[in-house]
Formats: sequence, structure tokens, C-alpha cells
Amino acid sequence: MPDTITTAGRLLLDRSERSAPAGTSAQAQIPVGPFKRAALIFVTAHGTSRYQGPTANAGIILTIRAGSHAVKDDSFEGESSSIAFHATASHVFTLPAGASTNVQALVEPYGAGGQARNRDTEVDLHVVALDVG
Repeated sequence: MPDTITTAGRLLLDRSERSAPAGTSAQAQIPVGPFKRAALIFVTAHGTSRYQGPTANAGIILTIRAGSHAVKDDSFEGESSSIAFHATASHVFTLPAGASTNVQALVEPYGAGGQARNRDTEVDLHVVALDVG
């Protein structure tokens, strides 16, 4: 599906980004706008990471940012010697006509164990913009 549809219709943007598997943190970013008319922006993100090591408190925090503002987050933590973490968050906002922003999803380690031993951290970000102007 194309990133932007320029023909008459209500869908303005439908784009996904996935980070490459990394160490303890990961991020994905999608620029949104500007559009000629106001747009309703739907954002969803899913983050994962794995902990392997001595039994410890570990986890992840998933944060969605619109511009410089953190707008939504989710977290998962547990005490284990081997565990996979999953966190999901979503957010909806209106972008005024002519405005633009960067939408970012960030997964960071949580707890002493996560900071030291989280691995294979990834984040998936999906943004849809609908014409509401």
C-alpha cells in the first residue's frame, strides 16, 4: 500500500516502521503531515525484549511520542531468569491543517536486570491519518 494516497478519499497516510533487533532499547519514527486539511491520527505500537540471566527484576517501558510530548506508554515487568516482555500502546489525536509532527515509539529497559541484560529489543510502529477537515 502506498504511504500517501493523493486521489480523492479519506485516507491520507498508512505507514508502518519496525526497528532492527537491538540490545536494551529500540525506536521507530514516522513523520506525519503536513496535510491540506485537518487529520485524525491513529497510532499503535508494540514493543518486545528478552531477558536472560540470573533471577532479577526486569522489564520494558514502551512510550509513544508525538513531537516532543510523551502521549502514551505501557510497561511489563517480572522477576525471572528467562522471560520475554511484550507491551502495546495506542493513541489518537488531531493534527491541524498545515501542521506536521514526528511520531516515535521507544522501548527502554526497566528494572536493574533489564538495564543490564535485556536483548533483542524491537518496536513496531503503525500510523494512519484520516482526512477530517
